Amino acid sequence: MATAGGAWRQAASNLLDVLKEMDIGQIFAKPVNQQIYRDYSQYVSQPMDLGLVRQKLPSYRNAKQFATDVRLVFSNALAYCGRVDATPDFKAVATLAKKMQRRFDKDAPLRPYLAPTPLRNRTPPPVDENLAAQIAANDGKVAMPRDVETCVSRVHQSLKRVKAAQSFRTPIETERWTDYEPKVGGQALDLTSVEHSFKRGAFQQDCGAWVLRMRRISANCLRYNTDTRFPELRQDAKFYLKALEKELAQKVRPVLQSVGCPTQAIDAAVPKLLRNWPQILEALETSILAHYDDLPPKAQISYYFLHPFGAYFPSPDQKEFVDDYARHVSEPICVGDVVSRLIEGTYDSLEPLKKDVSKVFANAMQYYGPDGAGRRLHEPSDCDDYVQRARRFDEAWTSVAKTLKNPGREVKSPTPKKDVNNAALRCLDKLRDHRESDGRGGSYQVATPFLHANMLPTHSEYLPCIGGRKNCRDFDSIESRGKRQGYSSLEAFANDVRRCFQNAHAWRTRCDDLVRVGSMDANTLAIAVLIAASRGLSEIIRRRRDSPPSDEAVGGFGARSRLDIYHTQVPRTCRR
Repeated sequence: MATAGGAWRQAASNLLDVLKEMDIGQIFAKPVNQQIYRDYSQYVSQPMDLGLVRQKLPSYRNAKQFATDVRLVFSNALAYCGRVDATPDFKAVATLAKKMQRRFDKDAPLRPYLAPTPLRNRTPPPVDENLAAQIAANDGKVAMPRDVETCVSRVHQSLKRVKAAQSFRTPIETERWTDYEPKVGGQALDLTSVEHSFKRGAFQQDCGAWVLRMRRISANCLRYNTDTRFPELRQDAKFYLKALEKELAQKVRPVLQSVGCPTQAIDAAVPKLLRNWPQILEALETSILAHYDDLPPKAQISYYFLHPFGAYFPSPDQKEFVDDYARHVSEPICVGDVVSRLIEGTYDSLEPLKKDVSKVFANAMQYYGPDGAGRRLHEPSDCDDYVQRARRFDEAWTSVAKTLKNPGREVKSPTPKKDVNNAALRCLDKLRDHRESDGRGGSYQVATPFLHANMLPTHSEYLPCIGGRKNCRDFDSIESRGKRQGYSSLEAFANDVRRCFQNAHAWRTRCDDLVRVGSMDANTLAIAVLIAASRGLSEIIRRRRDSPPSDEAVGGFGARSRLDIYHTQVPRTCRR
């Protein structure tokens, strides 16, 4: 009977045989001839080959040491042969190294021996005092050791395989989109340009600068594409950011910790985002972005609060306006700046973010108000309009911000999962039964357009409009998930219910001329909104009976602004 050590060594030996068969030219079986490749030592500090790994196999204490040396073989090959200026033969070797590394990582017999130690049993590695001194001498910036560079290369390769990241692989045509950089308040960024800068050593002394640029790719997209009627790129930016944060949490931060980097330096280089950043972005969209004029061309009402002040006056002849604003407004800020700070990890709690959003509108009311300096250069009627809009959005944001929870605490359901799903199903029945007067002495079921999947729009642009099939929701699918005990909290159930209404609103604003078949008014929406803050069906019913929902309770969708649901026929005119 084989011992545990003999079992993993047998699996490792079998895996080396598989890798040898893949290495047709036996490129990785022998050491690199540094007499021929004289610059090899400039890129590789610790040479390794599979032949040496096989010789050392009996001396490895565990499978992790074996895996470290095997991965070192491939990381060395990528470092030397995967350069930007490499010849086609070298790039072919780098491609083979990637293929063999993927095969190694997927090996099932060896994987159980490489399982990580549970967190509760894991002791953090000691801090490297020399590295801590270097970080202090470098103004707190964390340099990229060899292990971190290898990890960053893998992050780039992983993000390239993310479908949502395909939109960010090519450079922005700033000559064509001349307003791009003024609106985003900085340089246009993409994955390819950041990767090239990394390979040239631009981030060698500052790992945090690389993290900042990778996050700004998403922030720039959200800052420039503010029209929620066309959410495709905004959805891609959010999914890309989720994939990036997963890579940073599971790869970059552990590697920095393994090399002995202090925890404070890691938090400064790779700051964690607020835990509920997707809900914050959704709140900004609901309260500020998703409001348009009723008359064509249906412009975004909040347009003048979204970008830096200078973006609205790009001409040299208009420099007077920009200088005057800078003199009289001590802390200029726009909604785009808040989005950037959120995504870059500047905020450590929710309160500073709320104050910054309120400051956007406070600046406008101060500058364009009755005693504001802006009235000297701008028309009084325009100033009054700006002040009115600022007050409207400040009230809408204040109302929505109250529903955001403290991201510093894990909010768990106080009731068992079975009770949560049963309460969710009762809430869904309440929504189904809700009826409104039709004005002719009868009533109609207002939830009719949401009941079944076949009642959703079938037009080809519907799925791109709502961000893909994964965002489709109807009451039948929500009920099916509840019966499978799929909801861990009422908030998750409320998010699915709200998604039905948000999809309808996105499709309504995308299409200009459709046939109405029903409406979802403020009373019905209020039920779904209250679910997130309720502990059960009884509290929802009690709130509804004691206090009728107001405009603020439904996030800006009041009785005067109904959320219309439309027929599934192909529209005569549809915005693209």
